[in-house]
Amino acid sequence: MIAQRVGAALLALAVRRWPAGLRDDLHREWLAELHVLAAEGRSVRVVSYALSLAVSRPAADPLVDRSLLTRRARTTAATVLLAPLLCFAVLVVAVIVANLTARAIFGEEGHDATKVTPVLAMCCLLSGVLLAWLAGRSAARTALRGRWRLAAALVLPCLVTLALVVALFGGADKLERVVPELLWWGGGMVVVLRTASGLAARGRLAAAWWVGVLGAFAVADVAIVITVLGHTGPLQYLTVDGEGFYDGVSRVWAPLWLPTMYSGAMYGLPGPTPWEIAQVGDVTEITPYVYPVFTAYLLGYAIRAGRGGPVQPAAASVPPSPDSAAAASAGTGSGSISA
Repeated sequence: MIAQRVGAALLALAVRRWPAGLRDDLHREWLAELHVLAAEGRSVRVVSYALSLAVSRPAADPLVDRSLLTRRARTTAATVLLAPLLCFAVLVVAVIVANLTARAIFGEEGHDATKVTPVLAMCCLLSGVLLAWLAGRSAARTALRGRWRLAAALVLPCLVTLALVVALFGGADKLERVVPELLWWGGGMVVVLRTASGLAARGRLAAAWWVGVLGAFAVADVAIVITVLGHTGPLQYLTVDGEGFYDGVSRVWAPLWLPTMYSGAMYGLPGPTPWEIAQVGDVTEITPYVYPVFTAYLLGYAIRAGRGGPVQPAAASVPPSPDSAAAASAGTGSGSISA
C-alpha cells in the first residue's frame, strides 16, 4: 500500500532525529501503530500520523514526555493542514459582509465594483487581524522547528488549497493562468516568513511584523503584475465601426494596480484608470483578496512560532526516586559544601 510505504519512509526519517538509545524502541512502537492503522484501512491517518512524527521536535533527553510531543505534533499537523480551509471560509464571510455593507452605505450604487472593493478590502483586513490572533495562539505550542521548514510547511498547504479552489470554481484554464502567480507568491512568502520568524526569535517583534507585512505586500503586488502582464495587452486606442475606445492596461502604473484595487483611489495621479483596474480585477479575480487573509494567518503563526516555547519534561510529573531525593536533601543541607 502506497500510504503505508510513505508512512514507513517518514518514520525512518523521524526516528533518526531522536537520541540513539531510544531509536530502536521508538521505531518498533511507531511501526506497530502504523500497521494497526493500515490494517483498519485508514490511509489518510497513516500518512498524517507519520508526518506528525517527522515534523515534531526530537527529544534531547530521555525524560522528555514523548506522548506530549506526539500530541503537539498531531495538533500542529492538523492546524497547518486545515487552516487554509478556515481562511477561505473567512474570506467567503468577508465577501458577504462587504456586499451587504456596500448596499447599506451606497444604496443602488453598492453593486458598483468601485464601491464594493474598498469595503471588501477592509473586511479582509479585519478578518486577517482575527486570524493572526488565532494563529498566534495555535503556534504557541507548535512542533515545527527550523525557520525554513516552518515557512515551507505553512505555505505549501495554502498553495495547494488555493490551486484546488481555483480549479474547482474556475476550471483548468484559470488554474493554468494563475500558476506562475501562485509559484511566485509561494516562494516569496517562504522567504518573508523565514525572515520574520528569525527577527521574532531575536526578540525584535515590531521589526518582524513590519518586515512581514511590507514584504508580503510586495510579494502579492508582484504576483498580481505577473498575471496581468501575461494575459492583458498594452494600453491602446481602438476604433470599431467609427467608435473609439481604450483597451489594455498601461504598464507604467503596474506597481499601483493592487493598492488601487484595495483603496479605490488613484492618489491624485492620472492612472491607473478605473477601466484599467476593472481589467486587472477581471484577470486576477479572487487572488488579490485571498492574499491578505492568508498572509495574516501565515505571519501570525510564523512570528509566534519564531519566539519559541518551553518543552515540559515528563520528569516534572514523576515522583523522584529515594536516591535522588536523598541526594537533593544532601545538596541543600546546611552542612553541604559547594565547589
